[in-house]
Amino acid sequence: MRAFLASMNLARWIIVGSLVASAALGANGWRLHRDRVELEQALKVQVPKLAQDIQALSRKYSKLFKEAEREGLRGQDDPQSYIRGLAQDPNVSLGAVDIRPQSPTNPIKGVVDKRYVISPQDKNRGFSKDRIANYMWLLEQQSRRVRVTNIRFEQEQKLKPWEFGDDLRWKWEIEVTSRQKEELAPAQ
Repeated sequence: MRAFLASMNLARWIIVGSLVASAALGANGWRLHRDRVELEQALKVQVPKLAQDIQALSRKYSKLFKEAEREGLRGQDDPQSYIRGLAQDPNVSLGAVDIRPQSPTNPIKGVVDKRYVISPQDKNRGFSKDRIANYMWLLEQQSRRVRVTNIRFEQEQKLKPWEFGDDLRWKWEIEVTSRQKEELAPAQ
């Protein structure tokens, strides 16, 4: 080996270095070629499927996000604040409302119906039908859980049976039901 190294001149060192470097470059080129072929195969097979999955999931996310934005009871444990907030809406303007919670019922297993009777704080003041209708519509439209289940109207003026009123102002009482999943008590 010593004789071999002693007989090496610059030209031979360049040749040996070039052989070693070309072997290393050849191995690296083969590895990169193999990776490129795998990526091209994935591009043809896996990427279109992943793109379709991402599109489907993004549509589902958008739909759920819009539903969550529309849901007025989001983040509220107490539907009473939801009910009071809608009474203050500019399209409703009913003012302060009284809310009387009724006893909850269980129509089916795992579901509880919480009922509330809503009426204006000023019992002698009448409101127009369009305000009351807007209020009932908002109660149902802003939340998937709340439904108007009973309505009672009474004319603001006390009339005798043969008298004709103006049909503009009405006293009202609305019953709404909030249907929710029953929360189980933690095991002790």
